[in-house]
Amino acid sequence: MPYVNTTFLPKTNGLVFADRLVARSDKGRVFGLGVTTSPLAVDSSVAWVTPEPFLVSEDVDATTATFLNVEAGDIFRYRIQTRDLTTKASLINGPWTTYDGTQQTVTVTLPNDDTLEVRFQSQGKEAPDNTLVTSSTGWRAITPVTSP
Repeated sequence: MPYVNTTFLPKTNGLVFADRLVARSDKGRVFGLGVTTSPLAVDSSVAWVTPEPFLVSEDVDATTATFLNVEAGDIFRYRIQTRDLTTKASLINGPWTTYDGTQQTVTVTLPNDDTLEVRFQSQGKEAPDNTLVTSSTGWRAITPVTSP
């Protein structure tokens, strides 16, 4: 029998048939078997803790999102976003703050501008493919402080 180069085949000769299929599936050669991972998903959404009205330059509290199917290397972060109250344009993203993915009550400072509205956002970034999963509150108007 002539020599046939089989170096492209997986090294599964010592395995029984079922284990060989799983090993090949783990390498992407047989679909539907072997290691399956569920994608990152929101378990509990973000929420404002501080009730309205939101006043300019006020410190308000919000809870961060929690996620399902968390694996080592996943990144979790939160921020506030603002936009113009009348045109709903010019979305401005605040800086990200990282956290450990557990639900936390965090304090954020609202901008000193009553022409804006604000929302709170948490994001999970799945390793290694950087798939993003986001949870956001609804938009809330920022109200000027009125004197009595």
